[in-house]
Amino acid sequence: MHMSILENSQQLRLCVFGTQSANLRFAMPTGRPRVLYFTLAPAISLLISFLCAHVQASDIDLKAPHSHWHEYVNRKYGISLLYPDPYKPIAPNGRCKDNYYREYLLCLGPTVGSDPVISVSVIVAVPFHVSPGAGDLMPTRQRIGRHLFYCGVVGSMGVGFSDSCVFNLRGKTLEFEFNPLDGVNVTDETKRLEPTMLKTLQIF
Repeated sequence: MHMSILENSQQLRLCVFGTQSANLRFAMPTGRPRVLYFTLAPAISLLISFLCAHVQASDIDLKAPHSHWHEYVNRKYGISLLYPDPYKPIAPNGRCKDNYYREYLLCLGPTVGSDPVISVSVIVAVPFHVSPGAGDLMPTRQRIGRHLFYCGVVGSMGVGFSDSCVFNLRGKTLEFEFNPLDGVNVTDETKRLEPTMLKTLQIF
């Protein structure tokens, strides 16, 4: 029996932590704790099976609605996300170029255009903070998927208004910005895309 428990501990490590090198150790007890160990063995095995099934189902649920989406992974900052087929990564330009204040991780434009419609960046100059947007309005705190974001509108009539959502990424500001494709305001189609894309954010 104890061998199956130890084998299941390996499975739990893989399911929950995604690696066999996770800081999780199971040791065989001796003496009186050994009796308790074998008494609880069936319950432990059942719990491990439940956790694995739950984690695997969550991963399937996350990817299932996005079968035609592409995955972006950034190991430097430990994030991954999905973006839809009509968009493609584009080379940095004047609107989407690193500077002393901000590092752009991903800039997406429509397949038929060159201007970035969606950008993902990290503010590197200062710690995480939430700033007022257009009209000095503070972003709204809201849970989207697994994470808490602060979302609002940024910009002006001169450059156009963009939807912005920021997330506290280990003390840094991770910002998703959804820009108007044409004109001043973000399209309804882009607005519908925003929560769907934000829900795919994973931290590792």
